[in-house]
Parts: sequence; C-alpha cells; structure tokens
Amino acid sequence: MKRLATLWSHVPAWGRMLVYLSGGIAVLSTARVLTGAGQLTAENTFRSAIELSVPIALAGLGGLWSSAAGVVNIGLEG
Repeated sequence: MKRLATLWSHVPAWGRMLVYLSGGIAVLSTARVLTGAGQLTAENTFRSAIELSVPIALAGLGGLWSSAAGVVNIGLEG
C-alpha cells in the first residue's frame, strides 16, 4: 500500500485531476444506467439548491460579521 502511495505522489496534479474527473463521470454513468433515468437531474434542481442555501449562507455571513465585531450571536440557528 505504501508503494502505491509513493507512486501516486509522483503523478502530476493535472494527471490526478484527470483520474478524479474520469472516476466521477464513470460513477454518474453507472448510476444512470442502473436507474434507467433519462437524465440525472431534474430541471429545477440547481435553482432549488440555490434557493434553499441562501438562508444558510446569510446566517453564516451574519455569524462571520458578529464574530469579527466580538459579539457572540447565539440566534443564528433559528
């Protein structure tokens, strides 16, 4: 196992990224074939993800600002 880690450390960054990208495409392709789905995402998936993540992002931004001001804000979770 150590020898494999040593060999992997000599692969350039672009080569590792290519392997990761190929693996991701293989996983998505396999999921598509096994489920028989025509497409992997619904039409509004990204829009819904952004809409649902905005309140979390705003709470995180508020926590960042309050901690920078030296105030402990315990109301962020609500």
